[in-house]
Amino acid sequence: MQNIAFQTGILIFALILGLLGFSNRAQAQDLPSEQIEVIRSFDARLMDAEKLRLRPALPGPDTSRSRTYQYRLTSRPFEVTYREAEIRPIAMRTESLPDGYNGFLRAGYGFPNFPLFEAGYYITESNNLSLGVSASHHQARKKDIDHQRFRDTHVGIYGQFVINPALTLSADLSYDVNDYYYYAINFLPDTTIDENVLKRYNNFTAETRLFNSETTSNGLDYFAGFKINHLTDNRASREHNIKIDFGGKKWINGKHPVSVEIILDFTNLRDTLVRNLNNFSLRPDFTFIGDKFTVKGGLNLSSSNDEFFFFPILRADYKLAGQTVVLFAGVDGDLYKNNYTNLSSYNPFINHRLDTLGNSQRTKIYGGLKGLYQSFRYSAEFRYQSIDRMAFYLPNNDLQYLFDPIFDETKVYSIEATLSKQLNENMHLQTHLTYNFFNSDNIEEAWHIPAFVWNFGGLYTSLDKKLQIRGNLFVESGVNYRNEEGEAESLKGMVDLNLGADYFFTENIAAFANVQNIFNNKRQRWLNYPSFGINAQVGVFVRF
Repeated sequence: MQNIAFQTGILIFALILGLLGFSNRAQAQDLPSEQIEVIRSFDARLMDAEKLRLRPALPGPDTSRSRTYQYRLTSRPFEVTYREAEIRPIAMRTESLPDGYNGFLRAGYGFPNFPLFEAGYYITESNNLSLGVSASHHQARKKDIDHQRFRDTHVGIYGQFVINPALTLSADLSYDVNDYYYYAINFLPDTTIDENVLKRYNNFTAETRLFNSETTSNGLDYFAGFKINHLTDNRASREHNIKIDFGGKKWINGKHPVSVEIILDFTNLRDTLVRNLNNFSLRPDFTFIGDKFTVKGGLNLSSSNDEFFFFPILRADYKLAGQTVVLFAGVDGDLYKNNYTNLSSYNPFINHRLDTLGNSQRTKIYGGLKGLYQSFRYSAEFRYQSIDRMAFYLPNNDLQYLFDPIFDETKVYSIEATLSKQLNENMHLQTHLTYNFFNSDNIEEAWHIPAFVWNFGGLYTSLDKKLQIRGNLFVESGVNYRNEEGEAESLKGMVDLNLGADYFFTENIAAFANVQNIFNNKRQRWLNYPSFGINAQVGVFVRF
């Protein structure tokens, strides 16, 4: 694997040098020098130009301060992210920006035994260099249930350096420590644990990316990236992931991009055994951007373990009524790794000894409509997915506080809708709904995968900007599990109401208060793991 990564690195370096040399030769051509004889003077006038009317939309409010620590809503393994059609930006007149802040500090305490800390600082030494750091710590512990606690700690550093007007280098480093406890043993009869009740994940990630800062004179963009992820736990499991990707994009007539991307993805898992899973992908595509139509076509050619997979890439967008109503439809697909990193991020109580290390072959067909009308932004999509090895979860037969992934070929039918509304200058509302229907070949239920998820949120900011009030309602259907008789049953669903507020005494200093799970819902997202119920925090927020 090291030889492959080294050879690929040499290839990336040679590719970049070649592109830079081509760009410099193109720019170095001298303009022709000729004599001009003026025969007679004339008065040149431009015709009246049609004013270009732009209606930019404001981005949604920052809701990152609203936290609900007991629910870890990670991306489900059957969801696939697809790129939107690319549109070249139109140069606009530069507007003066409001004063910004380089750093912030957020610290507080709450119940049940809930200290929290968040901080970040961003600096720009010059126009060429920017650097930032971040850190956070959250934990909670409930005394009436033994070992019902968690802890999350994060530190990170990120930066970007503009080497020259044609080349930029970015880098990110992060280290996370996540502690979970097997407190399900309190609800399992005649269950003892002969190992540490703590399950700790240590996750180190480093990523660097090299890309051109400006499109070259011949309409070419290029990039190369390298990412390494190292996950370990306190059960002697170690997984190494290395991802290398590089490619380029050629703009035809300055408007229609032709792209190609090559991805090399390596995984090495070591516990009692040593296993490898290496994927390779080649993704060429072309996008035609018209006045009303945007069409994208391409191919995802992937291979893994000497097998080849072909996934079509097709997408069409049609502006039925400008930006008010846009119809879209498409098909896409990929290989998704069911490795220890991805499975444990979705279910932290997963068995640390995986029986298999493999891919899910996913194909998606989708269609819907989206648009922007006045201050309404909406989208609605129906999609069908075919997944040959979708992951579900059941308790281990011997150690029932652990979960084993169960794989099956599954058809997923989904409806997803989003609506947001800017009521006025100081009030914003948004809602999102997803409903999934699962049809598997061999298993009777979608074990521990919710079918219905809905959330509704709002943000109010006073006119003097001193007060912010947040509210969020999360609703999720109960998940199916197998009882002691082997029959399917459903756990209770989630109804979680959260409220929070910030009040700025000065421009830079504020007090905050958050109350999560006001209804004191103690649903079990995973069998025998009830949530914390109501919790709250108060503290101070400083920006500088």
